[in-house]
Amino acid sequence: MHWQKQSPAEHIARTMEVIYSNGMTTLSGGNISVMTHDDQLWITPAGVDKGKVTADDMVCLNKEGTVKGKHRPSSELPFHQKIYRQRKDIKAVIHAHPPGLMAFSLAHELPDPEIIPSFGLSIGKIGYAAYALPGSQRLSVRIAEPFAAGCQAVLLENHGVVTAGATLWEAFHRLEALELLAAILIQAKRIGQIKKAACRSLLAEYAEGKETVEIETPASARAAKELKEEMVRFIMRGLNRRLLFSSLSVLSVRVNSTDFLITPADGGLVNITTHDLVLLSKGRSETGKRPHPFDRLHHTIYRQHAAIGTIIQSPAPHITAFAVSDQRFDSRLIPESYVVLRETLRVSLNDLRQNLQDLSSLLSAQRPALLLENEGVLITGANLLQAFDRLEVADFSARAMIDALTAGKINPIPQNEIREIEKKFLT
Repeated sequence: MHWQKQSPAEHIARTMEVIYSNGMTTLSGGNISVMTHDDQLWITPAGVDKGKVTADDMVCLNKEGTVKGKHRPSSELPFHQKIYRQRKDIKAVIHAHPPGLMAFSLAHELPDPEIIPSFGLSIGKIGYAAYALPGSQRLSVRIAEPFAAGCQAVLLENHGVVTAGATLWEAFHRLEALELLAAILIQAKRIGQIKKAACRSLLAEYAEGKETVEIETPASARAAKELKEEMVRFIMRGLNRRLLFSSLSVLSVRVNSTDFLITPADGGLVNITTHDLVLLSKGRSETGKRPHPFDRLHHTIYRQHAAIGTIIQSPAPHITAFAVSDQRFDSRLIPESYVVLRETLRVSLNDLRQNLQDLSSLLSAQRPALLLENEGVLITGANLLQAFDRLEVADFSARAMIDALTAGKINPIPQNEIREIEKKFLT
């Protein structure tokens, strides 16, 4: 991925661009830093528009404390420095004010990653820092303490959040997962009781002990070229629409009867290029590439369902609220959702762990989507366009249902009208 060739200043500018465009901080809020191998600390400047900040705006401090740059460093510099002193394995720190996590910080509550176990893999241990004046040494101490105790993210009381990582994109993916978790839990609490996960993450189980068998150059490589370009376009569209998430979503597209393309194991969809996509032929991967751990599930689905050409798995926030709560998602409440999604089945992963054939068997022309309990949604389609449409309709419909439950009560379409929809569109 091309970010690996960026300078620290370019990398910080690109990350801030993604954070700001995704609504995870404000024009004046938040800061990012990177510690290089030669102990140079690069940090965002004070008083510069976060929506327009460039690599040229970044400030560099060497280990002697000399400051280089045309701006003052962020006023939050002290806690960045203290975290790096406490944890030599941390090389990047992000502070932001995303609305979901701000809500939890105001409530003095921590979002529970165990509600969606796959999120816990990205987030790690979460700490809590009691309130202190922004930019103060007291705040630096309170933030650094949980990091010193092994936390990877710290919620700041009445303030925001700090995430850290061995790389800047690891810190970003941690922030992305934590904010999405907060948003899902807030939506789920609006509609019902949140349900604890009955088993560990499917992603963890699929990745465990997995060996990738490689093939030099699949015969379908040339045919896959145009599909790769289309996949990247839809991935960017999904990220912009907040339906796909850089480290948490997986997408695949069939090339022929035995081969398909899938997003890579290391996620990072926000910077994905056609070169990063992985082509699998008869279960074997391109040399030097690691497919997403869900490749075996996708392979099983493609092998069992010749009409399926695309699979998307994503924790889109509104539909996933139904996956973590006791509220039922009913596609028949809205004509569009019923026509596009047909029947949507909620699946308990406790019953289907490791049994890929059983999970795949639940899909059909009448049931193109599955709500995976405490995971997200699995959407299929004949092609990318149809699958993406179904993902959009699922999340938009779920959002409307959540808002309806808040506004009053949901009034279903009468049964005789349901039959008319079925007669006109589904037969």
